Amino acid sequence: MFKIQETPENIPTGEIPRSFQVLCDRSLVNKISPGTRVNIIGVLSVFNKKDHQNVQNSFVKVLGILLKIIHT
Repeated sequence: MFKIQETPENIPTGEIPRSFQVLCDRSLVNKISPGTRVNIIGVLSVFNKKDHQNVQNSFVKVLGILLKIIHT
């Protein structure tokens, strides 16, 4: 499980980038390293914490990873 974050150039001025918890398993583990830009294909899961009925957690179950090619 790890976190991904929006790319800085897609964030409106003055806003904080959003991040998501991501769950990978089997053949998708150890495919990317920190700082790599990727597109994630997956299923968003939202659930309530057992202790707090008002608090919702979410994560993305990854089905596929596409590496972005950055042209400079």
